[in-house]
Amino acid sequence: MNAQDSSLIFQIPDDNSPKKLEIGAGSRPRPGYIHHDIRPLDDIEIVCDAKKFPEEIYEQFDEVFASHILEHFNRFEVKNVLKEWVKLVRLGGIIDIVVPDVREMCQQLVEGHIDLEFFNYLMFGGNDYEYNVHKYGFDAALLGNMLEQLGFEIISSKSGPKWEERKRDRYCPMVRLVAKKVRR
Repeated sequence: MNAQDSSLIFQIPDDNSPKKLEIGAGSRPRPGYIHHDIRPLDDIEIVCDAKKFPEEIYEQFDEVFASHILEHFNRFEVKNVLKEWVKLVRLGGIIDIVVPDVREMCQQLVEGHIDLEFFNYLMFGGNDYEYNVHKYGFDAALLGNMLEQLGFEIISSKSGPKWEERKRDRYCPMVRLVAKKVRR
């Protein structure tokens, strides 16, 4: 899919209510958000590649949320994808990004808490459809530095869960950064 294939199925309300966008909402969109995905699924209002959004929605959102999406872009794409997402956020708005914590995954493998097969699943994605492949790894410092270079101030940084908290039940160590856009 390329930028010309962008499809805005929904008109963003022109009122004073906070506007929130979920990038890569998939089949379980979060309530209270306008939803984006590359696939035309139920309840998806914006269908396009997350590398290029329709320009008419630039700076329209008070909050942009992306959970387990950024790692699906390769090292040559990641910074440009983040630059595109930054364009969606109003000055003073928030970007909330969740990615797998590669540093913690490696630690759990080395310590013997997870085996190589499970590590490969966490590291490289589910591979159950075309776009579900991980191509880049993050920790809090790397993602935080990228956001700061793009005009954001980190509000909060959380890592978890630890292996001891979850064992193998849907275990995936994550980094969640919430940042405020302080400059264009």
